[in-house]
Amino acid sequence: MSELDHALATISSWLKEKEVPHMVIGGFAVTVWGEPRFTRDLDLTLSVPPDRLEQMVGLISRRFTSLAGDPVKFAAETRVLPVVVEAVPADLIFAALPYEEDAIHRARPIKVGGVDVPICAPEDLILHKIVSDRPRDHEDIQGVFRYRHTELDYDYLDPRVSELADALSDRNMLDWYRGLRSRWRK
Repeated sequence: MSELDHALATISSWLKEKEVPHMVIGGFAVTVWGEPRFTRDLDLTLSVPPDRLEQMVGLISRRFTSLAGDPVKFAAETRVLPVVVEAVPADLIFAALPYEEDAIHRARPIKVGGVDVPICAPEDLILHKIVSDRPRDHEDIQGVFRYRHTELDYDYLDPRVSELADALSDRNMLDWYRGLRSRWRK
């Protein structure tokens, strides 16, 4: 088992033990659903109610090495807690939007090191990345389409991309997405 897989199995098992709903996003999820690529770190979204944030950050900081000087303050201000899990950097992102909570519940279990780890569904990975202007994120989305276009739930995905484009007043995002849809039509 790779160092990354071991770290992911470790933190996911610990979060399950603490009854913290979560999902893997970022490069690891891209590797599962799209074009395989090298990643050195982990990104997880956690569902922690605001009234439990301080307590949970304290628990996490006691179990894993926090990279923030004042973990509670940093997490409260940024909704992120950077930690090290068995020598692997990990960003723990605390869900703040209803969409993120829904995505956590839609996550799909994938075996990693003998542990069922919830990985962001491919549709939600696309939604996470489509709002970014980074070329890497657009390449990641193209990889998901390339490998999963026949499996994607377009009844779920299409209206949400339209909603995001409207909310962000970003017609280019919607046009780019529609171009991908026509290229990779079922």
